Amino acid sequence: YALLTGSGVGTKPLQSLLDGHPEIIMIPAYPLVYLYPHWQTWATTIKPWNWDKIIEAFLEKHASVIDSRKIPGHNGLTSLGGGANDYIKIDRALFINSLKEILNGEEITSKNFILAIHFAYARSTNVDINKAKIIVYHLHNVQYLNYFINDFPDGRVIAMSRDPRSNLDRRIRAARKVN
Repeated sequence: YALLTGSGVGTKPLQSLLDGHPEIIMIPAYPLVYLYPHWQTWATTIKPWNWDKIIEAFLEKHASVIDSRKIPGHNGLTSLGGGANDYIKIDRALFINSLKEILNGEEITSKNFILAIHFAYARSTNVDINKAKIIVYHLHNVQYLNYFINDFPDGRVIAMSRDPRSNLDRRIRAARKVN
């Protein structure tokens, strides 16, 4: 599933309701929001084009998958818990090793990378990937939906909205500032 949204519509509360379900794999919030445009750039700039170099670029641009404090801007995952001072952090080495193991011998495609990222994250958070039946990819921006559909033609979309007038100006600005 791809989760699409506008700003402030409640995707993190939705994810918290689904979190921990043994048949669902998802990465909290939106650290993968710009993965598709990054992938397009990497495909023309990373030399040699191999999984090790792609993973290296990913770890730089999407560091908040491993530690939620590393996302630029505010994603709400740096002030969790009763004291509002908790965050999400997974074992970096375990994540990287799992990612490399999953991708070993696989064709270099954005689809394979997205699946591997979610499976490696699940392993790093003690989710049994053999029980999982659904991946929820917080795609966030409709601008990247065509990439998702190309990768997952049988995929489904969950689109959330509130009063779109309340955040139209922010969505327009965000669409022009990919990074």
